[in-house]
Amino acid sequence: MTITMPAAVTDYLASHNDPDPSRLDACFHPDAVVHDEGGTFRGIDAIRAWKVAAAAKYRFRLQPLGVTRNGDTLKLLARVTGNFPGGVADLMHVFVLRDARIAA
Repeated sequence: MTITMPAAVTDYLASHNDPDPSRLDACFHPDAVVHDEGGTFRGIDAIRAWKVAAAAKYRFRLQPLGVTRNGDTLKLLARVTGNFPGGVADLMHVFVLRDARIAA
């Protein structure tokens, strides 16, 4: 099954395999907000720092399982495998798009 997603989301998922955090600049809206691991990260600089910290802490891969879209909101169910506690998890990622980039 082929899962079709907007370029910003596809590029974001691919960025997990790229050590260069500047790749996120094209994925995220300048005033984007990310919520992860109990924290809130606002703006490109904070989002880059979050990605660098997460990459230093965990190595993981995302396998998209399914996607739904309602207007500018995209929900992606992905299987995440890696060196985090438990080693595997099916997680729902919710993306809000604005100007063809991830805003939240």
